[in-house]
Amino acid sequence: MRKVEISLKDLLVAVSRHWVIILAVGLLFALAFEYLMTPSEKPVGEVAAYDAELDDLLIKQKTEAGLAAMWDPINYKTSFRSFSVHIDDAGMQTSSKVDLINLIANQHMALEKNASYVAIFADMVDTYSEEALRWMIKVNNESSIITIETTDIDGIEGALFIDKLFSFFEKNVQKIESITTQHSLRIVQQGSNKIAPKWVSDNHAVYVGKLNETERKIQALQEVPLSTMNRTVVGFIVGIVVGTLGSLVYYFSILPVILPDQIQRQLGIRYLGGVRKKESIFVAGVTSFFADSFLQKSSSQAVKVSAAILDVNRNSCTNIMLTGTVEPDVLSALAEAFAEEVEVSDTMVSFGGNLADDPVTIRMLGKADCVILVERQNASNIRSVYRLIESIGKSGKTIAGYVMV
Repeated sequence: MRKVEISLKDLLVAVSRHWVIILAVGLLFALAFEYLMTPSEKPVGEVAAYDAELDDLLIKQKTEAGLAAMWDPINYKTSFRSFSVHIDDAGMQTSSKVDLINLIANQHMALEKNASYVAIFADMVDTYSEEALRWMIKVNNESSIITIETTDIDGIEGALFIDKLFSFFEKNVQKIESITTQHSLRIVQQGSNKIAPKWVSDNHAVYVGKLNETERKIQALQEVPLSTMNRTVVGFIVGIVVGTLGSLVYYFSILPVILPDQIQRQLGIRYLGGVRKKESIFVAGVTSFFADSFLQKSSSQAVKVSAAILDVNRNSCTNIMLTGTVEPDVLSALAEAFAEEVEVSDTMVSFGGNLADDPVTIRMLGKADCVILVERQNASNIRSVYRLIESIGKSGKTIAGYVMV
């Protein structure tokens, strides 16, 4: 079979003719999506565990977001304060004095290590864990010089956290004096620094990674299945698409004759006329929109118009044979109607079956001057019509045109 051109209007009409099936498939998919994809309800205990896990992750997210921002090297600013232990050294050997200062400094560091940062800074921040606060606030003892180092936390200046922790050290002086000796804490140096050391960048990368992982877990927990309405709509749309694709697959596999002028456009045979078929308002409207209404008439009018066109264009065609892929009784009735309408007195109209499988019709073709094809809309297909045209062409007979019934 030769290649035929299929236009967009052919496809649209083909789909419109199966609108009931497409709609049914859409409704079927909508029901399937609504009932088969409905998630089962979780037990009460599982719901409680879910809520607790989500709450913990949200708290963790806030903490890690704050830490990631705080350790951002671009906005980083370090505040620090170094202080030393001072004792009365009258009559004391230097070595003994150094040992005592080291002892007192170590006692202060021991109390700081065992203290709760969450309790110390409770009136300043209340969203960070002990581990997080100790990440943000560093305390070091080097040669009995104790240094507190931190950065701004949640918009609160780091110097205020240093004041708070330094007050904690001062409150412990009397407690340590009871087991050592009288002493005081003297500030050696304090200030701020905007140059971020490498460990700040490292901390920033660590907390950004932790924050991303926590946010992924939260997103996974918060993913809610589609609502019933959304599932229904999605199912209906999927069904419409599947039904439409199925309609197109059927069209391309069968290539039915769905428009009256389709054979003329695709196979080059003159269209003589056609009978208007009874169809649904929707399908009839689509067909009328893409194929002008004059292409199809009522049964009697269609025969008159076709006979008139044949009279004008038949070129001494006096023995006309009707054949096609339709039933013999349709050909018989149409042959009688044609014979009555053709105005030339010596014209004879006969009919036969399908040339492809009727030997009698093949013999009749030898006596005919020209042939009129009779095809049925939505029943005939382009492949069968093409094979019929090929058979007529081999006999050397002229095809005057075709009629759609």
